[in-house]
Amino acid sequence: MGRDDFSVSPTYSGTQVSNKPLIVEDQPRRGCACFLAILILAAATVIFVLKVANTVDMSIELLAVESPEVQEYAIKNLAGLGDPRAVDPLAAKLYDPNPDIRSSAAWALGEIRSVDGVDPLLAVVNTEVDYDLSYYAVSSLLMIASHCPDGFPRGEVCTDDTVAGRVTDYLIDRAEDDPLIAFIVSNSLFVDDVDVRILAAQLLVHIATEEERYMLEAALNDGDERVRNTVDLALAELDARTSGEPENMAPVEEIYPLVEGEFFPNEPSVGE
Repeated sequence: MGRDDFSVSPTYSGTQVSNKPLIVEDQPRRGCACFLAILILAAATVIFVLKVANTVDMSIELLAVESPEVQEYAIKNLAGLGDPRAVDPLAAKLYDPNPDIRSSAAWALGEIRSVDGVDPLLAVVNTEVDYDLSYYAVSSLLMIASHCPDGFPRGEVCTDDTVAGRVTDYLIDRAEDDPLIAFIVSNSLFVDDVDVRILAAQLLVHIATEEERYMLEAALNDGDERVRNTVDLALAELDARTSGEPENMAPVEEIYPLVEGEFFPNEPSVGE
């Protein structure tokens, strides 16, 4: 019924005539409107969750399709979704016959940043066999290890830094026999994530060689003071390793612990 279906006639109130209509249009009930809005929001949430879940499952299934293009598409989807359920299927792709698929899978595990991806990535770091795979594996390991498990950013106090300790210890050991490890780590000095840059600089304090000097010098212009300070220390340590360590220079572990909550303790400057 529309507004014209109601006739408005004066009514007698006892003392005066009122022009208020006997029948008025119903006013919307706020309670009903709110309830309807809640139902719509809940339905939209369920649809979104189901859609994401289906997208993850679908992308995992596409990894089995015998087409490199389809598999690359699926890997990129899984990297963007960041769902830990994709870790095991992607880890299996680290041994795919196609080198591009192997490298893409290693990269995607870094984007997901699940600690479950650490062991599979550590297992494929072998620059002599497959440099591209190693490059993405090391870069992804730094991505995963750079975040504290308790959610704090790198540079704050980490209640548990076991993952970072495992990754950094492994890379330091590998760098003793394979100088390409230090070069790969140095490339992470220029990623967008400051936590990754800090961890990369921290590692280079221990493993940098003359091949990484120009990278370290370029990183002295980093916008984050913590990165600049750590890179400066890495250069000082590099000078000490290549030209003879001064007698008054403290061991690097005392000046700059590899895995610590506070990255910049109030220690004397190098050479003081």
